[in-house]
Amino acid sequence: MTVESKNPKSRGTAGVEGRIAAVHRLVRISEDGAFASLVGGERRLNPAAERVATELVGGVTRWRAWLDYLAATCYRGPFDSLEPPIKELLRIGTYDLAVAGTAPHAAVHQAVEAAGKTVRPGAAKLVNAVLRALDRKKPWKTDLTRDLPAELAVRWSHPQWMVERWLERFGPEDTKKLLEHNNRPPIFSLRVAERREEFEQFLSDAHVRWTPSSWLDDYIRVERLQPVIRGEWVKGGSVSVQDESAGLVVRLLDPQPGERIVDGCAAPGGKSRYIHERMAGKGLLMAVDASETRLRLLEGLDESPVLQTQAADFREWATANPESADRVLVDAPCTGLGVLGSRADLRWHRTPQDFDELIPLQTELLNAAALAVRPGGVLVYSTCSIAPEENQARADAFLEAHPDFQVEPADIWLDEALVTPEGYMETLPHRDGVDGAFGVRFRQLAD
Repeated sequence: MTVESKNPKSRGTAGVEGRIAAVHRLVRISEDGAFASLVGGERRLNPAAERVATELVGGVTRWRAWLDYLAATCYRGPFDSLEPPIKELLRIGTYDLAVAGTAPHAAVHQAVEAAGKTVRPGAAKLVNAVLRALDRKKPWKTDLTRDLPAELAVRWSHPQWMVERWLERFGPEDTKKLLEHNNRPPIFSLRVAERREEFEQFLSDAHVRWTPSSWLDDYIRVERLQPVIRGEWVKGGSVSVQDESAGLVVRLLDPQPGERIVDGCAAPGGKSRYIHERMAGKGLLMAVDASETRLRLLEGLDESPVLQTQAADFREWATANPESADRVLVDAPCTGLGVLGSRADLRWHRTPQDFDELIPLQTELLNAAALAVRPGGVLVYSTCSIAPEENQARADAFLEAHPDFQVEPADIWLDEALVTPEGYMETLPHRDGVDGAFGVRFRQLAD
């Protein structure tokens, strides 16, 4: 656990307060279905306590199934029947002991203190008993060793249905690498639009370790984001927080100054911002999305003469604006199975039934984009999924239904290591060190 203060009393206070806040946030995630990125801020915390809460929410969310398995070995009764706050406190204490390597006396003491303040004194006794038993038994040192889907799902804390599909596609070794990648604390990718040398000097002065991107020359990776936020680099527009996989999709689109470009599923706007940068103030970018609220996240570009936004269902927009765009991007709604490392809670929100809803929508959006692009124009379809039925299968079905389109191989614009034999862009987290994503570039044949 990262500790900022050198004062032991201050450390203890931050630890307890951070754990209390983490309990409230974790209950909202696990019991109410809230997304981790949308919880927090319900009470003002000092910076040290906020760091504790943020780390615990992320860590416990990633490792939840494994933590439950471990805690249940020392609780006499059905673990799932515990009151939600007590369950989260035990998860936090187990995370401290088994994953974070927090000193046992500190892990137990701070969880017990938080239990007394969050629930009641009786809860503190239960938390104390279970965590002390865990520290004695240390069941995490007897690792699960077989490659059965159920055991891998528990040990690496993913839904079993995901593990089963990855074992079938990747095999045991690469599946373990993918699961391990998804459970690491995220590395943050930053796109540097301007003042690159000055920004690199800022990072050095702030003691933030960084490395250049392996795939894009205007990206870097950092281990800590808060110094960049506090330095107002993001607010000022010089730097954007965006995974390299998203940047690769924009490079595949290859927007050019002076063109009319449509981003058909634009919100929350990260790709639109990058497209806007590449257009160099010339042309027209139409950002379309069904959510007017999420389109407001493009605030700051409102003054640009290049950008227009429209809250509309892209399928209806395309029907009303046929052959109107030189380039169309459809970054389709998907299961998000490629971003489980950066969005740990998403794994617990997804089910196999999601494909039944999303695949027809992806097909409809692709068909709409085919209407909107002019003859000779470019259409890029992308997702943040690593599921073949959302990616290659959609591209293949589109080509079969639209013989007037052809694939332009992605290795013209991207590193060939990220390109499939069919010419599609594919990034895999455990192989490429970025979020999983897919992209295919179609060209409509001119009449």
